[in-house]
Amino acid sequence: MPAKNKNTAANKNQTNAVDKTSEKNVQTMPKSDNQSALTKAAASLQAAINQGNAYINSAAFSKMTAEKQTELRTSIQTGKELLNKYNAMQTATNAAGLDVDQDNKNKAVANTNIMVLNVVTSNNAATVDTNVNSSSKNNQITTNKLAQAAHNIIFQLGVVNSNISYDANSQTVTISAGEIDNQWKFLSIITGEIKHIKITGRVTVANGDASFLFANNNSKLASLQDITGLSNLVTSNITSMPSMFENDSSLTNLDLSNFDTGHVTDMSYIFSGDSGLTSLGLSSFDTSHVTDMSGMFSGDSALTNLDISGSNFDTSKVTNMQSMFANDNSLTNLNVSKFNTSNVTNMWAMFNNDSSLTSLKLPNFDTDNVTNMWGMFSGDSSLTSLDISNFNTGHVINMQYMFANDNSLTSLNLSSNFYTNDVTDMSYMFSGDSGLTNLDVSKFNTSKVTNMKQMFNGDSNLTSLNISNFDTSNVTDMSDMLDASSLEKLTLGEKTKLANTVNLPSGTWHKQNDISQTATLDDNQPHVGTWIRTDGTVTLKFVNAKHTDKVLYTSDALPGSTSKPLDLTDSTVKSTYITPNIPTGYTYATATADLYGNTQPQEAEFKAAGNTVTIYLIGDPETNVTVKYELKNGNQVGDTITPTGNRVGDTLDLSQNGTFIAANPIPNGYEYATSPDDMPADYIQPGVITYGTEEQDKVIYVVGKVITASNDLVKVIHYYAGTITRVKNMPDYTLGTVNSSRYGDVVSASGTDPQQAAPKGYVLDNQAEQKRTLTPGVDPQQTIIFYYSVPKAGSGNNNPYNPQGGTVDIPQGTDLSGDSTYAGDAIKNKDQLPGGTTYTWNPAPDTSTKGTSKGFVTVTYPDGTYTSVPVTVNIVDKKANGNGNNTGTAEVKTLQHNAYLYDKEGKRANAVILKTGSQVNTYGTTMINGRKFFNLNQGFYLAAGNVLSKARKLIHNAYVYNKYGQRANKQVLKRGNSIKTYGIPVIMRGKLYYAIGNNHFVKINNCQPRTNNYQEANADTGTSSDKQTLLHNAYLYDDNGQRANQVILKAKSKVGTNRTKTINGRKFYVLANVYYLAAGNIDAINRKLTHNTHIYSQYGNRLDRKVLKQGKSIPTYGDPVAIHGKAYYIVDFDKYLKRANF
Repeated sequence: MPAKNKNTAANKNQTNAVDKTSEKNVQTMPKSDNQSALTKAAASLQAAINQGNAYINSAAFSKMTAEKQTELRTSIQTGKELLNKYNAMQTATNAAGLDVDQDNKNKAVANTNIMVLNVVTSNNAATVDTNVNSSSKNNQITTNKLAQAAHNIIFQLGVVNSNISYDANSQTVTISAGEIDNQWKFLSIITGEIKHIKITGRVTVANGDASFLFANNNSKLASLQDITGLSNLVTSNITSMPSMFENDSSLTNLDLSNFDTGHVTDMSYIFSGDSGLTSLGLSSFDTSHVTDMSGMFSGDSALTNLDISGSNFDTSKVTNMQSMFANDNSLTNLNVSKFNTSNVTNMWAMFNNDSSLTSLKLPNFDTDNVTNMWGMFSGDSSLTSLDISNFNTGHVINMQYMFANDNSLTSLNLSSNFYTNDVTDMSYMFSGDSGLTNLDVSKFNTSKVTNMKQMFNGDSNLTSLNISNFDTSNVTDMSDMLDASSLEKLTLGEKTKLANTVNLPSGTWHKQNDISQTATLDDNQPHVGTWIRTDGTVTLKFVNAKHTDKVLYTSDALPGSTSKPLDLTDSTVKSTYITPNIPTGYTYATATADLYGNTQPQEAEFKAAGNTVTIYLIGDPETNVTVKYELKNGNQVGDTITPTGNRVGDTLDLSQNGTFIAANPIPNGYEYATSPDDMPADYIQPGVITYGTEEQDKVIYVVGKVITASNDLVKVIHYYAGTITRVKNMPDYTLGTVNSSRYGDVVSASGTDPQQAAPKGYVLDNQAEQKRTLTPGVDPQQTIIFYYSVPKAGSGNNNPYNPQGGTVDIPQGTDLSGDSTYAGDAIKNKDQLPGGTTYTWNPAPDTSTKGTSKGFVTVTYPDGTYTSVPVTVNIVDKKANGNGNNTGTAEVKTLQHNAYLYDKEGKRANAVILKTGSQVNTYGTTMINGRKFFNLNQGFYLAAGNVLSKARKLIHNAYVYNKYGQRANKQVLKRGNSIKTYGIPVIMRGKLYYAIGNNHFVKINNCQPRTNNYQEANADTGTSSDKQTLLHNAYLYDDNGQRANQVILKAKSKVGTNRTKTINGRKFYVLANVYYLAAGNIDAINRKLTHNTHIYSQYGNRLDRKVLKQGKSIPTYGDPVAIHGKAYYIVDFDKYLKRANF
């Protein structure tokens, strides 16, 4: 029989998969040298002759019929004649050095007991003439002839294949109980085609060799439709199954459920060419001893799914996976995630031409020992995802056609272990990958490569390629290497020399960023750098689609090819040229309504003379403009108005006759201010403004109209305390004058006015000044009321209901917002007043300037009644003690860094964190464990590094910034100067700064590189993990409810609390070391919104687009804080709402 090379089918299909042109697709396929098969077949024939002669000399021979005896002797004689011819041929072959039977791939195995010869057919079997100079086919000796002669002898003995019958009518072979070998198909009883095989009894396979057992290798099985009774076939002793069912193209199903393959070592091509199989169940296959799986499923073109993910499919001993799944072009899914490929050396064409596979994940593939990856994935034209991230290709020599014609792949991740150090052939490696848009080969080592022919040929979507690491010194063939029509960017290295056969796309190549420097890149010379192919330019102009006269951005002239426009719909182009250049507050316009009749361009054409293409943007919806009507005295008239329905880039006319006032009329009683006397100095009323991304709070000044109705004036009334009974002989009077006063004027009355002088026997309870704004149409009429009470009987001036004003010393600059300590200290006899009495300033004194002034403290008794007491306020030098409990001379220090409090052992005293900017009184310094501390009161110490500075040299000129990351002033600190910095860097708006003073910072990049030794100045680092977080600045109090010291805990500080305590009717949280914290700094007060409102950050910027609705109840913390001159309530950590909205 003619012999077969197993590579032939796979190689032929590989040729189709990578087909280019007849000139560009020359392939040299490997050939097998199996001359030894002929020798083995001759030895097997000699063994069969010996066995036949022995049978003739036995008693069994005499029991044969004369006809059978004659047939046996004839078979033996024919065998002897063939052996004589073989010996003569062998002598001639050895003399001539011929390669005998070079394409034969059979394995002939001799056995002295039972001869079983494995033969496979081929259309082009090679033979050798016994007479070297003769062409007579009759004298040709082949492996098949020798094997057939041996088979004829053994068959005559009646040992093998005697259990086989053939029914020509049904074209059915029946195999009953007994033994068969792989030559049964050549029995003389089989005279026609075989469509059906039935195995009816227990059948064993001679010598455990099932190679080609049911293979279509002599055309008799070309129409085989089914094999029934495979469960009767004993496979437990079989060790070899190569090509067992090969080329049975009409088979649609195989029942292998009872196969025992535990001893099989060779499964090469076992199912190859079974193009009618639509499914294959291999769940019972034990492949733990298999070493060869080459071609195992190749050419199974009807298979759509193949389940080989079970634990029995063990590939740990496999060394050869050549063409294993090649040409399975209907396969849509393949799970090889459990494959152990650690011993595989050959993956030649392993997945070649699997044209229906869309995804292939090989993250567990161990390719450390693989040397051949020729065409491994070529022709997988539907593959969009290929995971080879774990590939180690350090021993691979051949990568020819490896990814060729994978034209659905858009990218290919070649991992850091994708080594090419030993590769010699990269021809066609990425050829025909027309979908690739990105390919990173920048780390390829090509020092041993000799062939790069058509390496990137046909990669028509590849625009950029970095081959700067390519060493082409040993390459002899570069023909059409770079025939990629869209290639526009090429990076070359010192050893990258391109021959003029690489077929670069036409055009001028110029150095990146230097259009004046051009070069001919394919002149076998090095051209180091990145080169751009261009013959035209285009400029992108961004405009507001709603206001096309507003140009928002114009790009530089972009170079490119006139033959290929810039695809403006491509995601990469958008992310490179469009998205980064869209100004903040604008969006790329896509909706018809957003384009306002304009058409968004789809591409930008490069022209030799230049071209400009307009990109249309649409402003984002914005409600960041607020407008209020205000009087010169600062009082607001009406509600703050937030216009809606506007976008960034839109305009709003706030002029006297503009659209805003027409839509939002000035409130009744007021009119537009035109006189400079009715506005702050040098103020200009707003006109047309443009919406941007920053908040704009606009003020339109108005002036009150002259009052003509007496009911719009303010009435002053005097009542006996706790009643609505007017005080005798104290008439009501009005503030303001009809036909003279104007709406918006502020009128006031005070307890010091003569009209409020208390009658004999009474005292005025509320002496503080009261103010009202004259407003039109207030019903009932506005009033100011003063209350008078009779002092209770007692001991003169020490009467507990007769608080006496005294003098209080307050350090300059003290914040008295929410203060009750200094207010209480200003009452001389406060210890004699009822428990639970509270003290507040009304209003808080100005502490910015040293000196003495009058102030008023409101004393509120536990029953809710109150009185106003005049006191003397003495603003003293801030280095003085004030009314605190420190002794000695204090020095106020401002913290430049977050700080902890320490005890006398130098250990953390509690969980208190003093925030940057806090001011503390210090009393000299102390060294504790070699570390410098400032002395505080009550046994506390402060690390000096939080106050003392470290000198750093400026390496650049530097601006000074405030805590919002904004320029604090116009000062420029010069390079080379030494500046003082405090503590570790801080982060503001994502950038690092050093503190150089209170609310003054410089960027860290402008200073000498910092070290990691942040303890150089003994500054504190770290944060607390305690439970309570302050949402408002807070003082520390003692167990009497009085200010314990000058410490101010900043908002966001974390403190440890474990219980609460009520002191003088006020709730406190209990801290360590007999300190207390007012609960109002942690507990919330619910307030109702009177307007819709946004949420703001500590910098006064909108946090998001969320709008809290009018009427909603919101928890707030502490008194309002000022941000950029406006009052806000704290509602959460770094979240604020404008007070005007409550």
